[in-house]
Amino acid sequence: MKETSTTYARIVMVLLAVNMAFTGYAVYRLSDLQQEQIDSANGVPTEETTEATVQATEQDSNSTATPQTTTAVSNE
Repeated sequence: MKETSTTYARIVMVLLAVNMAFTGYAVYRLSDLQQEQIDSANGVPTEETTEATVQATEQDSNSTATPQTTTAVSNE
């Protein structure tokens, strides 16, 4: 009987594992993007908008500047 080399089979198995990992990551990212689009269409705040709101609120609360007031002048 002839001996068969398992090198090719090992290479194929490694390539299949890499392919499965890449495909799984791509499906995961696509489902996240799709969920973000669904949430934004339904008006549900996402993590990015929530973080931006928190940062803006912190910046406003830490501000020591006095608000500027303007007076309207009428020429009557």
